[in-house]
Amino acid sequence: MVDKSLFISLPEPPFRGDPNLYKRVHPESAYLRGIETYISSLHSHLLDIQLDETRLINQYREQLRDHQQEKVSEQRSAEEENDKREFEEIWQHIKDRRRNFRFLEYDAFNERRKLLESMKIQKQEEECLRRRLQRIGVHDKDPHSGLRGLLKVDWVFFILFALAEVATVAGLFIPGTDFEDNDDPLFMLGTLNRIADYYTFYIPIALFVLVGFGLLYTFLRKYAYSALGFGLLIWCWSFQWTILTRIFWDQIDDRHSTGLNWERGPLNIWQLINGMYGSATCLITFGALLGRVRPFVLMWIVWAETMWYNFNYYLVVDLVNTVDFAGPMTIHIFGALFGIACSFGLAPLAFYGEAETRAWNVDRIPSYNSNTFSLIGMLVMVATFPAFNGAQASDGNQFRVVISTILAICASIIAATVASKFFWGKISPFHVQMAATSGGIAVAAAVGEIVNPAGALIIGAFVGVVTVIALTFISPTFEHVPRLRRTFILDPAGVLSSHFVPGFLGAIAGIIGVAIITNQESTIWGVNRYDTFTEETRQAGHQTAGLFITIGLALGGGLLTGLIGGAVNWLLNLVPAWKQRIWFSDQEYWIVPTDYEWVALGDANLPVAGGTTTSTVD
Repeated sequence: MVDKSLFISLPEPPFRGDPNLYKRVHPESAYLRGIETYISSLHSHLLDIQLDETRLINQYREQLRDHQQEKVSEQRSAEEENDKREFEEIWQHIKDRRRNFRFLEYDAFNERRKLLESMKIQKQEEECLRRRLQRIGVHDKDPHSGLRGLLKVDWVFFILFALAEVATVAGLFIPGTDFEDNDDPLFMLGTLNRIADYYTFYIPIALFVLVGFGLLYTFLRKYAYSALGFGLLIWCWSFQWTILTRIFWDQIDDRHSTGLNWERGPLNIWQLINGMYGSATCLITFGALLGRVRPFVLMWIVWAETMWYNFNYYLVVDLVNTVDFAGPMTIHIFGALFGIACSFGLAPLAFYGEAETRAWNVDRIPSYNSNTFSLIGMLVMVATFPAFNGAQASDGNQFRVVISTILAICASIIAATVASKFFWGKISPFHVQMAATSGGIAVAAAVGEIVNPAGALIIGAFVGVVTVIALTFISPTFEHVPRLRRTFILDPAGVLSSHFVPGFLGAIAGIIGVAIITNQESTIWGVNRYDTFTEETRQAGHQTAGLFITIGLALGGGLLTGLIGGAVNWLLNLVPAWKQRIWFSDQEYWIVPTDYEWVALGDANLPVAGGTTTSTVD
């Protein structure tokens, strides 16, 4: 406990009540609401006292300045002494007022702390009593346990998902795939012009997709289980289907170009990396839908997006010959726009009205712990992004792509931090989380193969600033502009700003850079131009075509997928036992511990206005 004399001697009021605290902790607690209102009132009085103090100091300073302009005399000395005495009297009165109000504020904070602690203990005791009554059969059993629980959770998802997984393995993987022969070991290991074998690249890519995205999305304080658990399911589902559909389109391409017959597709590390790229695309889309989509509909969205993603990849890369390894277009732009369009398509049937949305949106506020885990996820993505960008770079260019990615990410992190401080006065963890890797997105594919180190730094810094600007001014418009708010596009993870914007800027930079360099140079950093860009002087046009095809398919495919998913969700909600009742919370689909609400809210360290917490008093 902080000493009371130290508390009241602080030069300015650092604390402030939160009138909305009772809504998050206990909506029916009138006493807690009264305490919060009382604290806010005390804080207002203290601010008024501080203004009186400032005005008194300025007034006395003006008096001294006026006396200094007069000649030295006994009358001047008398007036100065009188002004000083008057100043000291008023100053002492202000100090006494502040002291009294700070005593009251100190007592109010202690009362709030005791009330919160008692409410926590009461909740835990009620839970213990409920479980004891369950054991002796007096109280109803846990609604999520036993046969009755099957009707109260979305069990349709689990049954259909298990059947779909069996069908995928038995009906598609077994007849459609096989291990590749070992007659070309260099393809598996990488050639002399590459910096590592493919499996060495696969490991950090897996960390990027599983650990990076999983932890990054834990910034929602009550959604950590779902961010990690559903993210893992998304990876499992999309990883398998990406491999299968990529093999299918490779067979189509082989039949179109060489006339070969259908055969089992080869499974190798290259295909596993392709699977990871497809999973990354689906996880980007997941960021636009965090907290609002039931697992069954989510798995439908993932499956449909995998189909659209691989079809888009076939058109853009295989047919149009766009250079897009690591996918600034096919992964980042496609994933972000697909998620936004899907969210828009889901809205008419899947979501609720504005009143329910506002009530649940309070759980989108991150806690200190949730933001910390999200920042750890960002660190994992920063460390592994160079492998994600460079794994499938062309021979002779791979090491340049890796180095350019590292330099661009360094610049984007610095620029994003400075921009966040500039626009918000303090550094926003959300800006750092979402904008740190923007430089790496922008220098993927064509840009990474042609840019020099200075150019990578410039692009990374520019994209970092633009991403923070987008997170500050574009993403919030979905909630604050009335017409956009009615679309229910919330974009909790800001994927439109953190993936589409840097991906689009990187694509534009690639088009301009390719147009310049393919018309001036026959070799690029010592590598034959044709080995990097198969269309040579026409490559810029192919890059442009790939960009517009990706945008069109992402918006169209996402909207159609969302409309179907919304219709399914609407049908499921017609059954009362299957109705989705909670957003942005693990309670809907996970067994959570008894202290879940309090840990998610930060326990006694509940946030209050001004960035301080109640624990500061203790």
